[in-house]
Amino acid sequence: MLSLEITEDGEEHIFNIFEPGSLFLESNVLADYPSAIYFRAIVPTECVRVDNSCVREAMKRDEDIMQLIFESFASKFYSAMDRLRDHYNHGASWQVYNMLAQLAESNGKPYYENWIMIEMPMSQQFISNMLGLNRITISRALKELREKDLLMQINNKFYCIRRADAE
Repeated sequence: MLSLEITEDGEEHIFNIFEPGSLFLESNVLADYPSAIYFRAIVPTECVRVDNSCVREAMKRDEDIMQLIFESFASKFYSAMDRLRDHYNHGASWQVYNMLAQLAESNGKPYYENWIMIEMPMSQQFISNMLGLNRITISRALKELREKDLLMQINNKFYCIRRADAE
């Protein structure tokens, strides 16, 4: 599931890729606050809507549910902070590699030797939308990563080296 924003000029900005079983919009439900973002399933998905009263009641009855919701809040907050730090402190090639390495850690499968395959097809536009960088910058960054032997692209799938081996 992607969370995204459509700008006034029609561009997509992708904020997050949610894994199966993730919570989203829980802060909006609890605070009764409308969402300014949209969601798009990238694989067959079943979403369950839970209203404010059900969430509050579940949090009162079950500490594990309250903990799950707090962990979801914290994860999103720290993820947003990490993305801001990356934007301010690192160049485009590093941002692209780091994003792909994170996807490889959470969604990758061993490919061969020290490579991990990210099985989610990604276009340069998708990466651009994820990082908020233009496509020309993404194209240059991908070229630099391929030249450094940190990235392979085959049939619109990206393969990136394991983070531990690359550092």
